[in-house]
Amino acid sequence: GMARDRQAPTYARQRGWSKLRWPRVLHLRYIPGCEGADRQRDGLDDRGKELEVKIVKAEAFLCDVEVESVRTDAIQSFAKQETVFVDIETEDGLTGTGYSYTIGTGGRAVLQLLKTDLLDLLIGEDARQVEAIWQKLFWSTHATVVGAITSLALAAVDVALWDIRCKAAGQPLWLLAGGAHRTVPLYDTEGGWLQLSTEELVSGALRSKARGWPGVKLKVGMPRATEDLE
Repeated sequence: GMARDRQAPTYARQRGWSKLRWPRVLHLRYIPGCEGADRQRDGLDDRGKELEVKIVKAEAFLCDVEVESVRTDAIQSFAKQETVFVDIETEDGLTGTGYSYTIGTGGRAVLQLLKTDLLDLLIGEDARQVEAIWQKLFWSTHATVVGAITSLALAAVDVALWDIRCKAAGQPLWLLAGGAHRTVPLYDTEGGWLQLSTEELVSGALRSKARGWPGVKLKVGMPRATEDLE
């Protein structure tokens, strides 16, 4: 499923699963000698009809994540992360979790949009049809797109659907998305905020390098351009 190694044990305990017994892979199991095994391996039921991963439940909730220290960039202060979660459940018991977040404001607007306009539209849909569902939700809220609130709401749903799709297929996301690369390049976004002095930025970058990060992110937007150049 989606990469969630650090959260996996907690996620499993909350849903009553043991650490060694994740939900079975749906529609890809092949048991030799069992009637209909060939069809199930091909994603078909005993009547030759393609099996679905039907959505029966969708919920959203918000968590305020306080930061260790307030960070600032050119337009705002990062005092907390308003994280919106979406849980989508299928009739076969698979649950996908997605999230998006805002930096301090607007998270509850995203949550309300999900609850009042989007989540009910998921019920009965085939969770594997990620793009079709995205189009359905996008056009249902056409009066408010394209904008940050709608985009963040759609993103949380999209991630949850990919979570389910990966679990149903029994494949990791990188492979199901095409398998071009097993890994992607990363850089450290923790430092580089505008409230830090030049000395603090340099020492932070050196610490990141020592920890193995290939790059760091630095903010620009100081009152005077010469300060950014420094």
